[in-house]
Amino acid sequence: MRLALLAFALFFSVQSFAQARIKTNVLNLRYATAKDKTRNAAAFKHIESIVNNETFRSKILNLTYTQTTTTPEEILASILKAEENFSGGTRGVIDMFLEMYYEEEGAIGFTYANDPYVYLNRWVQSSYTPMETAGNLFHEWLHKLGHTHSFEWTEDRKDSVPYKLGYLLRDMAVEEASKGDPLMKEMMSKSFDSRGMEECSHY
Repeated sequence: MRLALLAFALFFSVQSFAQARIKTNVLNLRYATAKDKTRNAAAFKHIESIVNNETFRSKILNLTYTQTTTTPEEILASILKAEENFSGGTRGVIDMFLEMYYEEEGAIGFTYANDPYVYLNRWVQSSYTPMETAGNLFHEWLHKLGHTHSFEWTEDRKDSVPYKLGYLLRDMAVEEASKGDPLMKEMMSKSFDSRGMEECSHY
């Protein structure tokens, strides 16, 4: 009986959030060039649009995740609640502190559990489309909600919550940007190269 009540409470929580529109907010952006600001602004537009897309929310509930005991319903509820593990943000808003840096190595971006900032490598990000940056930003933001993956690469890492939903958001952003044009979609997808998130982004 108790488990049934808990399941109903979680279902009600997800449903009550489901109609709410999630917004994005950059609380601080350090060391950014004009190009960084333009690319990140476009990426956040994609994030806000996709997170508020009912298809995206439905897909979250129907995916299988590794490296977690969290249920798809709990994952969606955490995203819609949008309560990061740092102070200064607003519940129901995707809040982010960002810092740009430059280093000629594979890292796309990273963050730490006890640090509000997400660090983005301009060496990689400067060649990224806004859709790729959106996927990477969403990946890192999911860490701020407590979703994790192994530090070392393992075969199932790509199916962890941050990777799987980062990829999903990126791919849906490409679909959105291409406006359903298959040739445009193919062209946009060709920019994805061997520096994919599975090799470079870390926590």
